[in-house]
Order: sequence, then structure tokens, then C-alpha cells
Amino acid sequence: MKIKIGFFLVLILLLFPYDSYSTHIVGGEINYIYLGNNIYEIHVKVYRDCYNGVPPFDNPAAFGIFDSSNNLFNYLSVNYSSFNSITNSPNNCMPVAPGNICYEVANYQFNANFPPVHGGYQIAYQRCCRSTILTNVVNPDSSGITLYATIPDSLFSENSSPVFNNVPFTFLCENIPFTFNDAATDADRDSLVYSLCTPLLGGSTSTPAPDPPGIPPYDTILWLPPYSLSNLMGGLPLSINPQTGLLSGTPNSTGVFDYAVCVKEYRNGIYLGETRRDFQATVITNIGIEEFSFDKFITCYPNPFNTTTTFRLNPGLFLDNAALIIYNMLGKEVGNIKNITTTEFSFDRNNIANGIYCFKFFNTGKLTGVGKIILHD
Repeated sequence: MKIKIGFFLVLILLLFPYDSYSTHIVGGEINYIYLGNNIYEIHVKVYRDCYNGVPPFDNPAAFGIFDSSNNLFNYLSVNYSSFNSITNSPNNCMPVAPGNICYEVANYQFNANFPPVHGGYQIAYQRCCRSTILTNVVNPDSSGITLYATIPDSLFSENSSPVFNNVPFTFLCENIPFTFNDAATDADRDSLVYSLCTPLLGGSTSTPAPDPPGIPPYDTILWLPPYSLSNLMGGLPLSINPQTGLLSGTPNSTGVFDYAVCVKEYRNGIYLGETRRDFQATVITNIGIEEFSFDKFITCYPNPFNTTTTFRLNPGLFLDNAALIIYNMLGKEVGNIKNITTTEFSFDRNNIANGIYCFKFFNTGKLTGVGKIILHD
């Protein structure tokens, strides 16, 4: 039996062609609400990178329902009901997200009938591929994703899954300790146990959007050494409090890192099922954020600015092979002015995105000044 569920939406027109497979998926999660009479309201969030791959969300997306013996019970094709951009930092290490970090989330929702059955059900969605820029995953551009949740067997079938309370964080700052509340709320007041877990693979470059999804159980991604489940981002390892869901750590290098949080659900000591959040976060340099200050001999105004700012050096400064270089918060050069010969000069943003950027001023071949600029609309 195959059920088609349609949400008659205005299609989003994109300027980019749809590739046979794409490298944009950054995570997702599945949860559900029991409505009564064996009807469940399923909610699915799929996160993507706005820039690296830039394909559309699946519309419709294919969801597979499997029994406890891994047999396909049903599959559904569902259009997304909404999508929007997200940004979030757990420690506010900068006031706005860097312009090159952009995530979007598509929300899928549908109702389905699950008659009570021994062993319960499994829900899955699969898509290839993950972001090409992942630091801690082997072959990320050919590693897909499986979003996964379970519904308990007939003994506890009238159950709603835990729901994460907060939007996942999108970026952290290098060498700055952080904590983030990744706790979930359970409508049935079941006991929840949190852990870090390895994200699941799903989809491939040859079959990027399986319809229906492949049958469980699912393989996991391969961590790229020296990273592992016990060392996801380097530095003081990422960890989670099993009772509270509080994430903490201190990453010590920049990059883009995959991770997953699993929430196991218990009622009166009996295991019911598991909800997973699969996501990735970017660690950016903290140069110029906490301890960052302008050198007295170089200033710019206006700052923040929209299109153009003017830099001023101390009058009478001897200039020789002087240059100003602009970096994003991953340390990548995004703009420069070379062969500066005057103590007052302008900088045009051109196509640089909104966000916070560092600049370095070089004179006589030496780094002699640093600062930050903020670009906005």
C-alpha cells in the first residue's frame, strides 16, 4: 500500500540547476505526536547548507515505514510545508553569524496510521549527500544521511516522541568553551537519556534520494582520524550530560564538524525507542572577537557599513609595500587592497556577504595592525 500526501504549495524557483546528487545536507531529525485511534502526526526537519551545493529540498520527499523485522510496511511521498533560515551560537561569541555560514530547514508534516504491532515501527528518510567541507568525516561528498525514529510496540504504542527544545547551534568559536542546552521535552513525561552517537549513512551518489528508503539497519559514517565519537571536534572533547542534555566542549581548530545526539526514552524502566538529531557545526576563528581591538594608528568609518568604509592611518606614516587584507571568520581571504600609498583610502564591499570580518594591515612586509569590520544591508 502506498499513500500519497500532498500539500499544494507554491514551488520555490531556484537559480541553480538540480544536480544528479548534491552535497548540501547538514542534518535533520524526526519526531511524532500520538493523536489517538492509532494515528500519529509525524514531523520531520531537514537541514541544508545554503551555499555548498545549493540544490532544492526534496519536494516531495520519500519516507519509509518499516516493522521491527525490517520489512517495508508503508511509504509516503510528502511535500514540505515550510522552510526558513536558521542561525544560532551557544555562547554568542559574535553578535551576528559570519556571512558564509547559512543553513536552512525544511519542515515536513503528515499523519499516518500505525496499528499496534509487536516490536513497533521504524521511520526513515534518506538523502545524499553531506557537505563536501566536513572536517571529521571520510568522503563526505559521497556520504548520505538517514533520519530515523522508532515507534514502540503495542504495549506502549500510545506514545509521543521527545522533541528537541532548541534549534541546533550552527557555529562555535575556536578555543572558547561553550555549553548548549540540547535537551528535549517528552509529552508523556518519560525518562530521557542523552548520548552522542555516530550519524547514519543513507542514499548514495548513484541513488541520491531512495524512494522508498533502504531497509534498516543502517550503516554509520566513518570518522576521519584523528576524530572519533570520543573526539568529535578536537580540543576539550564534545560531551553531553546524559540526564540534562547539556552539550559542552572547547574546540581548538577551525573546520566543519558532524555529530549526532541520541535521546533514548524509558517508561517505568522499560526502553521505548530512540530519537536522533544529526547535525554539523562550523568552528570559526576567534581572532578579533573577544580580545580583539583596533590599533590606534588605523581606524575606519563608518563601521558597521553597507557599501563603503574609509580607512585612516596616522598622518605622516611612511608606507612601503602596504596592503590591507580582509578575512572571513574561517580565515579565508575575501578582499584586499594592495600597494597602498596614502594614509586615507576606501574599501568597497563588492560581493562580500553580511557578517563580521577581520582585517590585517601590512607595512614594509610586516603585520602592523589588525581590526574588525561589520557588513550589513
